[in-house]
Amino acid sequence: MKHYMKYNLLLDVLTILPYFFKGITEQLEIMAVLRLINLENLTKRLEEYLQLKGKKEGIFQLFKLIINLLFLAHIFACIWHFIGLWEINHLVSDNWLVFNNLEQEDWLIKYVYSFYFSIVTMMTVGYGDITSRNYIECSFNILLIIYGCGVFAYNINNIGSIFKEMYQEDKEFKYFL
Repeated sequence: MKHYMKYNLLLDVLTILPYFFKGITEQLEIMAVLRLINLENLTKRLEEYLQLKGKKEGIFQLFKLIINLLFLAHIFACIWHFIGLWEINHLVSDNWLVFNNLEQEDWLIKYVYSFYFSIVTMMTVGYGDITSRNYIECSFNILLIIYGCGVFAYNINNIGSIFKEMYQEDKEFKYFL
């Protein structure tokens, strides 16, 4: 009970508060976002429970790295999509949604294009098929490219470390033979 009160009670209270103040659709969205706060804790408990060693631990670490990368790309895709919608609502006619004839498309199609843009920008410097059309989008892209370079370098370093640890055990075993 003390452990729950200390670590989980506040998050649970914050999760159920929107239920009392918002409509049902908004409740679910806010509750899902608030539960993401606890995701890191859940992965740590899963690692402890599985007690993975060697290559299995490395594969789990790579899986976590990919999930984190996809989550960051999702966040940036949502921001990119929001920027396009905000610009349309504020009568900025020269934006990425209008230029690519996506303003009337379903939200899923817009999200796929946003996610594609986010992944391509974070992993490379972009293909140029979806580009900034005004200073607001350029400002966001500058931040995304700088952040993406850091994330890319961090991920490459982590992947190298994970593979080194995965195969270190094999090298040590061969050395003693």
